[in-house]
Order: sequence, then structure tokens, then C-alpha cells
Amino acid sequence: SPSEIAELVVAQNSKTEVTNMLTRMIGQEIRLIREGYNIGRPDDGYVNKRVLIDGKKKMIQVPDPERAHFYKEIFTLRASGAHSDQEVADKINSMGFHTKRMSKWNASHSKIIGTIGGKLLTVKQLQRIIKRPIYVGVICEKWTNYQPIKAKYDGIISIELFNQANRGKVFIKEYENGELKILYDYSSGDTKQRRLKNNPLFPFKFIFCPHCHKPVLGSSP
Repeated sequence: SPSEIAELVVAQNSKTEVTNMLTRMIGQEIRLIREGYNIGRPDDGYVNKRVLIDGKKKMIQVPDPERAHFYKEIFTLRASGAHSDQEVADKINSMGFHTKRMSKWNASHSKIIGTIGGKLLTVKQLQRIIKRPIYVGVICEKWTNYQPIKAKYDGIISIELFNQANRGKVFIKEYENGELKILYDYSSGDTKQRRLKNNPLFPFKFIFCPHCHKPVLGSSP
């Protein structure tokens, strides 16, 4: 074909233009996330809201008037310590909770073929929800290098309630200068010393049994 070379040049230019457009768009989205704004669909319990900042429209999240109270009750019941996770899930389900319904698309994403969601809250889903810092207005994801960033909007609950509900599994620590840090398996009490095999209180643990050739076990009793 005499136009083969021209067609290849046009196709390559189009491919380069698509790459440049995606680079500009995704780069700007990353910058907005790191500034504390929202990109994409809202998290369950929130709705998106456009605000005007320095003459530019940017996206924040505000509590959903129809669903935010479910998540506030989840953290409140979990923080009280008076209920098991199954009891908390049953309580939230009795309030009318169902997972948010979303459209299901075909493989080419050209036609809606159904919906997903609308299910009751389970224990595993409950345990995933309470670990998400977005519900206190803190963003921690891949585009922030998994470092906590204070969002430009308020959360549904407070940091204190979040820490009480997680019971040390996930702990958000806020410093006086406003810096945030997320700690895992956090304990506010005295730190426990790591148990070592070379313990001077039990020196005979290095003596081997003449029959099974295993070290002798020792304990305080």
C-alpha cells in the first residue's frame, strides 16, 4: 500500500498523544490527592461536592445524609466494647443497612448488564471498614506513598473514636505540629520485652536431653 508509511506515522502520533493526555491527567490527579482533595467516585458514606478554590473547581467529600449514620454507629458500637463484631453487624443490618448498589458493565464497558451490591453487612466487611482512615478525614493510599495526609474536608467520626474502635490494630497519632502517623499493633501501655532464648534466669535451657537430644525446657515454677 503506498499510504502504509503515512498511516503508521499517524497511528504512532495518535498513540503518543493518548500517552501525553493520560500523563497530564493522572499527574494532576496525584497532585490533587496529595493536596487533600478527592478524585473519582466517593467512598461509601460520603457524596462528592465541588468547591471553588482559587478560581478552580475541586472535589471534596461530605457525609452522605442517607448513609453516613450507619458508619458513625459502626464505630460507636465497636468502640464501646460491649458487643462482639457479629452483634455489631446484626445491629447495623437491623437499621436497614445494605451495601451500596452500583452498575455492572459488560467486558467492553459499553452496556450496563446489571447491578451489584445491596447485601447485608458481614463481620469481615465490618473489620475492613473500621480500619479505613478516610472516615476520620485522613487519606492514606498508593498515590500518597501510603503516608497519611489530612484531607481538605472533615470526616464522619473523630480520631479518638477511630482509635477506640480499632483497639490498637490501627492507631492514628496526631502530633502538635499537625503531622499524622499511622501505627499498627499499637499499645499505649508499657512495651513488652522480647523473649530471648539466651535468658540468664534459665541457663540450663542449653543442656540437651541425652535421650531425645532436645534442649531442656524451663519456666519460673
